[in-house]
Amino acid sequence: MNSHQRCFAGACSHLKLVGWLLAPALALVFSVNAAAQTYQAVELSTLAQGNAAIVRGPNGAGVGVGGGHVVDARSASGPRHGLLFERGATLQITGLPGSDDTVVFGINDVGGLAGSSNTATAVRGFVGAAAGATRELPPLSGDTASAAFALNNLGQAVGFSSGASGQRAVKWDASGVPTA
Repeated sequence: MNSHQRCFAGACSHLKLVGWLLAPALALVFSVNAAAQTYQAVELSTLAQGNAAIVRGPNGAGVGVGGGHVVDARSASGPRHGLLFERGATLQITGLPGSDDTVVFGINDVGGLAGSSNTATAVRGFVGAAAGATRELPPLSGDTASAAFALNNLGQAVGFSSGASGQRAVKWDASGVPTA
């Protein structure tokens, strides 16, 4: 064995020793991190079968949103309502006036909601709050429909606008003005 081979063989034995010492330390670090992550399942509501239910979220406060029919509501049939899931309560969000189907797709950290309602003429995006009225988000010029999927804490929403030329990504400013 020449001097290079002896040096390499010695380095290999040192590397093996380091590996044997490092492996348990890494296992301990990863098991501590895995054990530190805990999850808790919380039953928010029971949704009616037979209707498309959507659940999204949660925001930073642990509040989720969606759409469907709550089983213990007055009626588990008819128009789908937007839903706001908080611990201990599920609130129904009616959406835009005169709509027959509403889904809330997003909630920001200050309680603002973004979603869509099927109105008499087309699907339209909206923003609002659980305790307040909703405001329609119009489609881009020349389009006929819109939907909002997210809302930041500044009141700016994002979603899509659609019409004869297809769907386009859109951002609405805090006053509801759309930009492609």
